[in-house]
Amino acid sequence: MAVPPPRETRSKILAQLGLDRQFFDQHVNKDAIAKLKQGHSGISDWDLYVGEQLLPLMSQAMDALCRRLTALQQAKAKGRDEQVIRRFNPVTWIAQYIARHHPKGPGITPRRQSMYTKFQEWSDVERGRRELLRQLGLMKSSFRGFILGDRVRVADLQKVLKDVDEALGLRGKLATNRLLLQGLTRPSPSAKKGNRTKPVFRTRTIGTDEAAVTFDEFWDRFTEVVTTEDILKYSELQEGQLRIQQQKQRMELEEAERLEREAQRAQEAEERRRQLLQYEELSKRVEADPEIKRMLANEELFMSGDEGAENRSDEVSPFGDHVLLLRELLEILGFGEKELGLLLEDPAEDSDSDSKASEPTVDYQASYHWDEACCTAWGMVQDALGCEFGDGCVDQRSLQAVLVPAAQFTDMKATLQEEVQRRRAEVGMKAKVKSQLLVEESSASTKPPLGLLCKTYGFTMARLDWLHEQFQLCLPEGVRDDYPTQPAALKLSEMMDLMRDLMPGVADDKIEERFREIDQDGSNQIEFDEFVMWLCMDQIDMGDGDPAEKAEKPGFAELARRFHVPEQQVRVLHEMFEGFLPGGGPDRYPEEPQTLPRDNVLALMRKMVPALTDEQFEAQFAFVDINTSGGLEFDEFLEICDIKPVPGH
Repeated sequence: MAVPPPRETRSKILAQLGLDRQFFDQHVNKDAIAKLKQGHSGISDWDLYVGEQLLPLMSQAMDALCRRLTALQQAKAKGRDEQVIRRFNPVTWIAQYIARHHPKGPGITPRRQSMYTKFQEWSDVERGRRELLRQLGLMKSSFRGFILGDRVRVADLQKVLKDVDEALGLRGKLATNRLLLQGLTRPSPSAKKGNRTKPVFRTRTIGTDEAAVTFDEFWDRFTEVVTTEDILKYSELQEGQLRIQQQKQRMELEEAERLEREAQRAQEAEERRRQLLQYEELSKRVEADPEIKRMLANEELFMSGDEGAENRSDEVSPFGDHVLLLRELLEILGFGEKELGLLLEDPAEDSDSDSKASEPTVDYQASYHWDEACCTAWGMVQDALGCEFGDGCVDQRSLQAVLVPAAQFTDMKATLQEEVQRRRAEVGMKAKVKSQLLVEESSASTKPPLGLLCKTYGFTMARLDWLHEQFQLCLPEGVRDDYPTQPAALKLSEMMDLMRDLMPGVADDKIEERFREIDQDGSNQIEFDEFVMWLCMDQIDMGDGDPAEKAEKPGFAELARRFHVPEQQVRVLHEMFEGFLPGGGPDRYPEEPQTLPRDNVLALMRKMVPALTDEQFEAQFAFVDINTSGGLEFDEFLEICDIKPVPGH
């Protein structure tokens, strides 16, 4: 067994164990700060690691060990079993203590965690202090940028700090630090003489008499402030370095994008130069071709591409070398196989096979024939260049519009490209319209839900439920309408009989005409949504008096299903509803429903929704109070409550 330290030594240890900032600072290596102030490099921060990670835990462990040894000594003095005392191993006990109280262990208490966090914060501050002192080279570089003569004016010292702040990515945390600015400019106690306060730094003439400093003077005061005040945390310096790296990466990315754009522009310029040279060479061959010469010389001649045109005196044959030359010209002008294939695609026609989609629309190398695709491309050229005709026939005017001097080729090509883009946009719009039509057709069979019908026709859910009950009564016996998932329907004959009953005096042909109009899906049957549309179109009244009064009130379970909430929530709302009835109720809903007056409805709604405005309430109340009774029954009241649906109900 290890010999415990004397009692006075243990007492001293316990008295000095105060795990606070002073305790932390006492165990920091002071030589490291002194060497960093002198510009030494390679100074390690091992003491901060020990102070942050080991010192608080080991201090507590040694404190606990001393208290344990004291307890053992007291037990020995009282004659306890010496075998127990002899078996005690302080090394094993310390190891067990560390395992139980490690900062990252599962059994750490909030109090200890708070203490460890403070040690981490103190270590962060001390690391930041040392990191600032390591910026001697950066400080010198920034200081030299503001030197006049061999000094910097005191008034410019904040600019020096701003320069350093920007270089470290600190976003003003250094340049605007009040303690640092005051420390650099405050007068020294030894500088006072009589009633006159001298500046900290000596005065030197730089144009005018102003306080100015050398770098050594600046560095002495800077290090003095940094070592005595908590200026910056190391974590803040790390964040600054991360911002600098991110900014550098952004600049590198922007530079790469700029170089890519320049390369792209250079490539485009080279492509334009190549096309210009190609156009100059091709235009000479085109103008030298005998058939094209004939069309340029005679305005009556043209080439349409029709079969048998070579036998007509006013047409040039659609076969031959001149056709191949004109095809090459179209290629240069931007009407190549790929572009023309996109422009000629008809979005209204479906592709029946993969082989159709893979076949090229235009093949300029297939033959020397001026075919329909060539006529279409030439017609686009005529439209873009403002020719009188855009029929795709090659004639004198269209040839003169295309065979321009080389200096005008770039402008002509740009005009033609605009036409290509316009045609492509038209094709894309047609494809989009077709796609929308297909979506509408595919969703046409989906019936609108009850909520949408309410919004469309201005009904409340109670009113719509009543209409659905009337529709159910019109169906044949045994037929159930589960609208909208499995809607039932009235056949033509059944609907005709109903319309005759409700529209007396209307001829059968008019009734059938109305039936065809409301039968939107052409099924010769009328489903519930079409039935509602018919009632609204012809303003049909399903009976005398107010239909809402004749409808059977839905029970609490039905209301819960209608609003997709638990039944208990509906019952809670009913209790609130009863509490605002005149006299406090009761409301024997649904058998004998009571009416809540308008002012009471407003009071209840204000309790539920304090921010409800008068305008909002009036709009909601008028929408639900369809019979203008001036009050609401419980199921009507739920219509304006805006009950939030509960998932799963």
